[in-house]
Amino acid sequence: MKKYSRITLTALLILALLVGITACGDTPTSDPGSTPNSATIPSTSGTKPADSTEDGCTLILKTQDDKVLPDVTLSIALDGVPVVTTRTDSEGKAKVELDPGTYSISYMGLPGWLSVIIAMAVCTVLGIVIEGLAYKPLRGASPLAVLITAIGVSYFLQNAAQLIWGSAPKNFKSIVTMKPIVLFGGQLTITGEVIYTIAASVLIMVALTLFISRSRMGKAMRAVSEDRAAAQLMGINVNQTISTTFAIGSALAAIAGVLLCSTVPTLMPTTGSMPGIRAFTAAVFGGIGSIPGAMLGGILLGIIETLSKAYISPQFSDAIVFSVLIVILLVKPAGLLGKQIQEKV
Repeated sequence: MKKYSRITLTALLILALLVGITACGDTPTSDPGSTPNSATIPSTSGTKPADSTEDGCTLILKTQDDKVLPDVTLSIALDGVPVVTTRTDSEGKAKVELDPGTYSISYMGLPGWLSVIIAMAVCTVLGIVIEGLAYKPLRGASPLAVLITAIGVSYFLQNAAQLIWGSAPKNFKSIVTMKPIVLFGGQLTITGEVIYTIAASVLIMVALTLFISRSRMGKAMRAVSEDRAAAQLMGINVNQTISTTFAIGSALAAIAGVLLCSTVPTLMPTTGSMPGIRAFTAAVFGGIGSIPGAMLGGILLGIIETLSKAYISPQFSDAIVFSVLIVILLVKPAGLLGKQIQEKV
């Protein structure tokens, strides 16, 4: 077995171990007395959950001794930013209707589109800093050492986020305001988040493919990926090229994070752990170095995981995905769209 095949299989074993650790650590616990989709306010108000809808709910405001509070003005804030003001009626009920576009990503009170741009800028700077501190000293190290460093950086970022923002889950309202598309009399519903995610993925894939194949920096990235020493002899700035790669990847990770949290509205420091592992798995599945292959690998892994949860078992879906991946790599080590290059000696 060739060297890169051994490294790939070793990486898969490490990833499989991480999947098991993450699955055990992130299993949500439920309170038997909790009510799904219920609205609550601090316990001093004695609020009882009532009717709720997708973008609103009805609150019943009562005291601790179960007396209703009529004609009371309520101001509801998200992360300290007021998003809606309402008033209770004679029965202590208050209808709360929230517009998804008014409080999306309101941590700093900014509009959703501006927050996405700021997130991309922050992640870009963070990616460049991490590359310089963690990866630049490993230029001549083995690929396995770089892989282990990547895992260590991932855990460092998760724990740093937990120290800064805490470990409690936070609500993340979708920035997508597009209404779902209902087909076949309600049997099939396509949410706006799904449409935005597919459109963004296709657009990014086309843009990256054109950038890699036609731009000067893209050609430098391909040269450094092929042979770093030869690229440096040809006058390519290897460090700048690698830093640019990390910057682009970090900016795209910000977009992926926004789309992920728009689909799964519960945000935690470990939210990106499992999707990150699956993204790397999809890249290996489709073929390392192939942008269309990475997208194809992600789609196929999603289909396999969904079918596994629906027809086999939700608990074994990750194991099935990795088993299929290992079989594919044994048959086609370079991935579905990857090219196997023979080295001459």
